[in-house]
Amino acid sequence: MAIVAAQELDTSRPRVVLDGRWEFSYDPGRVGEARGWSAEGARLPERINVPGCSQARRFRSAGAAAGQWEGLPEVRAGTCLRHACFHDSWYRRRFRIPASWRGRRVWLHVGGVSPAAAFWINGRRLGRTLTSRCPVRADLTRHVRFGASNLLAVKVEWSERALNGVFDALTAWSGLYRSVWVEAVPEERLDGVHVATSIDPPGATFRVALTGGRRAAGRLRLLCEVKGTTGARIWSGEAAAAGSEACVGIEMPGARPWSPQEPNLYTAALRLCREDEALDTAAVRFGLRELRTEGFRVLLNGRPVFLRGGCDDQLYPQTVCPPADKAFIAARLRAAKRYGINYTNSCV
Repeated sequence: MAIVAAQELDTSRPRVVLDGRWEFSYDPGRVGEARGWSAEGARLPERINVPGCSQARRFRSAGAAAGQWEGLPEVRAGTCLRHACFHDSWYRRRFRIPASWRGRRVWLHVGGVSPAAAFWINGRRLGRTLTSRCPVRADLTRHVRFGASNLLAVKVEWSERALNGVFDALTAWSGLYRSVWVEAVPEERLDGVHVATSIDPPGATFRVALTGGRRAAGRLRLLCEVKGTTGARIWSGEAAAAGSEACVGIEMPGARPWSPQEPNLYTAALRLCREDEALDTAAVRFGLRELRTEGFRVLLNGRPVFLRGGCDDQLYPQTVCPPADKAFIAARLRAAKRYGINYTNSCV
């Protein structure tokens, strides 16, 4: 089994969200695997909220940590947290998979885990993350119990092996810092969407990754409807879906380009169909824009733009790790925009 990087699509697939209270324990002696903390029958002594991180408060399982982090880069740099702890930690959560999901694939989605983690389902090891920078997923189908309780265990590790990104070893917090969920996935499905836009003439090309094992049973089509802010269909197109990819190009006469001053956005509703039967659906939001350089100038939609902004180091006293609430982040971005900032970069 493998933990793979994933694109989070807005779909109508059935899902079970696993956010909330999880069993938790630090593992100072790294004894959790040997003692079967991933298996049935084990229990972890404390509780933690997901999304979040373990350094937001004190846990008894951390032990007598006072003074033992001296000399670490975070301490020398003055960014060590009040409840700093660099032990490995364990998370456990039980959940029920509906019996109606039988016959579909079951995927685990993890929005973000830092710095690295290994996963088990019902005592079977799934694999290990290779980056903390993107969402990941794993196929649970072979190891889950339909219509019954299942056990997910996660070991969050401070690995000595270099991960993808120099800050993985320098951020002082760890944990499941984004939402976790499982979903029922059809055999014939939309796996990923890439949108390429143009402003002259206005339009978009949707390149969609496909997966499915029964295409010979009927002609597959990819339908795309582009909607405006009101939700009404404005432009549409379709293409035959064959092999592992389908591509739909749509002309969008009258569409307005995106800019910081006019953040015009559209939504593409994608449907994979056999004849008139919808097999899978997904939606993606996008804007029409063109970025290029001319000498030392940056041009946005053919006009010079002066970039005003900086790096957000994601230091949040209340939550420690970046808040998972979209409304919180959106409010900060709107406030920055009112002060004249037109871009930001997130370091974590």
